[in-house]
Amino acid sequence: MAFVTAPYEMFSSSGKYIKENSPFAMTFVVSNGNGDVGYIPSLLGYTNGGYSTDITKFAPGTGEQIVGDMLHILNELHD
Repeated sequence: MAFVTAPYEMFSSSGKYIKENSPFAMTFVVSNGNGDVGYIPSLLGYTNGGYSTDITKFAPGTGEQIVGDMLHILNELHD
């Protein structure tokens, strides 16, 4: 079992991707844990536009980079 926490709000698709690709049997993703630095949309969110992309401080691709980093850490912990 693994818990992934983040001090921002990510799109549900990012959390789902982490769960599906985690090496752990059960992975829990917790947004807005230990702070709140705002939204981190997915690339699709930037394409579709809307509230979260209008107010984010982060560049397109940031969400995907963070998801990749989280999965890398999960894989290292699992080994």
